[in-house]
Amino acid sequence: PLYRAVVRETVTVSHRECPIQVTAPDKVRFSVYEGDETMLCLLNTDFTNPVTAAVRYKNRTLTVNLRPTELVNVEL
Repeated sequence: PLYRAVVRETVTVSHRECPIQVTAPDKVRFSVYEGDETMLCLLNTDFTNPVTAAVRYKNRTLTVNLRPTELVNVEL
């Protein structure tokens, strides 16, 4: 139990400080690409259900609706 708590805290502490936060169901995968612009790619891997993802970046929240198996690029 102690080991599990330490590992969980170690993994989640880096995500709390991240400037981009994505809140979505488990079926949503995402990646961030940084260059001249910051691009977020969201993928709904569910074959039957649409999902909604909330993206927090620079004190604003974007809501993105994804159809089944849809890939969406979001410019941040």
